[in-house]
Amino acid sequence: FIWMIFLSISWDKTWTFTYVAGFDSYLQFTRYKSAIRKILCNASIWGQSSTLLKDPYVLQFLCYSHWILPSVLTYSGWVSGITVIAVEGLLLISAAEIVKNSKLPDGRDVILDIVWIGLFIRVVGGFLLSFGIPVPVNLPFASAGSVMADSIYIGILVMAFLENKYKEYFKRKKEKNRIDEMEFRENFF
Repeated sequence: FIWMIFLSISWDKTWTFTYVAGFDSYLQFTRYKSAIRKILCNASIWGQSSTLLKDPYVLQFLCYSHWILPSVLTYSGWVSGITVIAVEGLLLISAAEIVKNSKLPDGRDVILDIVWIGLFIRVVGGFLLSFGIPVPVNLPFASAGSVMADSIYIGILVMAFLENKYKEYFKRKKEKNRIDEMEFRENFF
């Protein structure tokens, strides 16, 4: 949201959609789409695709890229690619469950909602970018700058998860102590 506000304030007439999406020119964008199309069409079910490994354009595209899914499809196949998609989906589902269980009126729930929305945008935008739709967002942990931000996101979610487990444990322990005390009174008196 803040990114969109920034773009609307600082928009320049020379900017194009491909420039905003991270491409220097339309030619670079068409090369990107062509390489993604080749990878999606020629990736093997399991293992490396010999067709893609012989294609110099695809290898040049992957050489210094930070696109995880096209690299996984090229070097490991569709089974590994689907596994990456499933793991990212499980990350979102588990993060949503943590956020749902951490509804407190002290403001932490707002921070957790923001963290979940940030991860959601990163995952969905990263998959769109991986499948050839120019969105200026990478998958989580895909580049050096995002590793720090994503580590903070995951750290906040882990702390919320541990706090929920801590509260659950002591709530159960308190309930068990209360039941034990009631049984002791019934049996002793």
